[in-house]
Amino acid sequence: LPEYMVPAAYVQLEALPLTPNGKLDRRALPAPEADAYSTRGYEAPQGETETKLAEIWTEVLKRDKVGRHDNFFQLGGHSLLAVTLVNLLQQAGMKISTTDVFKHPTIASIVTRIGLRSTLSLPDAAILLRDGSTEHPLFLAHDGTGELLYIPALAPYIDEEIPVYGLPARPVGEAEFKTVEEMATRMVQMIRSVQPVGPFRIGGWSFGGMLAYEIAVQLIAAGQHIDFLGMLDTSYPPGISKFPKPPAHFDDKEQLLLFIQEVSNPDDELKARSAAIRSISSTMGFEDLVKKSQDLLPMLMSGLFGGATTTQIRNWLARAHLYRLAMQYYSAQQIPIPVHLFATQKGADTNPVLGWDVVVPDNLLSMSQISGTHHSMLEGPHARMLGHALSLAIRNATAGSIYA
Repeated sequence: LPEYMVPAAYVQLEALPLTPNGKLDRRALPAPEADAYSTRGYEAPQGETETKLAEIWTEVLKRDKVGRHDNFFQLGGHSLLAVTLVNLLQQAGMKISTTDVFKHPTIASIVTRIGLRSTLSLPDAAILLRDGSTEHPLFLAHDGTGELLYIPALAPYIDEEIPVYGLPARPVGEAEFKTVEEMATRMVQMIRSVQPVGPFRIGGWSFGGMLAYEIAVQLIAAGQHIDFLGMLDTSYPPGISKFPKPPAHFDDKEQLLLFIQEVSNPDDELKARSAAIRSISSTMGFEDLVKKSQDLLPMLMSGLFGGATTTQIRNWLARAHLYRLAMQYYSAQQIPIPVHLFATQKGADTNPVLGWDVVVPDNLLSMSQISGTHHSMLEGPHARMLGHALSLAIRNATAGSIYA
């Protein structure tokens, strides 16, 4: 198997735990013990910074010790734990982003980045998340929470010859642009700093797909060629009459409840707990609501927000609300290029082409059905299917291009 498909841990079970309905009970699966992970020879951390990092890593990964060359993800870390790790590192005064962890997953390598401040991920620079050959790269915009975490989950299944860059949001708490057009203009500058001229390959998941569309609009207006434009389960709200409209004003409690509800949706037990939280939410302030949510949904809240403070959670929710408003009021222009839409069945049930038929002519809209839900399409076999479909679409688009 290629390295990215080799399991990080092996746990032997006599039988898989099941729910009363006969389905896999994922919560009953035991957490891997320390000896379940495949690790290289232990080498102790060196210096004060590496020692401090190792202390935080052992706390996040629930391990007795972590060596300076141990890989965070091979020790059982994943994208949600990476968020927790970054929050704790930032509280310790270390200027690190989640993308830094994905790019430099060992203590030794990330300390090098701390020492070379100029090479840390800049807020207005595209981030190389997966190297490739000399082919034109694929630029993927951040999602509706402002994160790039979906890219490392998808990148292993994208053609390895294609470099993959992430286009980050402005840091949480900093002034953010309020329109899709302004956000896209910033990202066009990031792209052209890496690749000055086309043909360009652009895409994004969820809100990131809308950003990718507007990036294409602006590049075409600048006389550039777009080789590939891909949107991953991206809706166009103006084209869907029943699309839920976000409130005009930010309400921290309501946004937290809506977000918990959205993430809990596929799970009946989580849905019941999130409903219970909503039923008592009117009697408490935001800080108490966060604590109550952490009590009733500890795994979900830990996965979403890790060690974030109440202020950090509020800022994160405010940014997500701003993106929802920008998405709702975006008026897309027609562009004379093929648009590749990768949609899940659940999204297509609302509208077969997620509302894009009011903008993109039938002859330019290419539709691919992907298994899973809006979130699970980026996990396991669904992500593999999506990555292969995305790679094939890029190959076919390139083969038909005069720039190939």
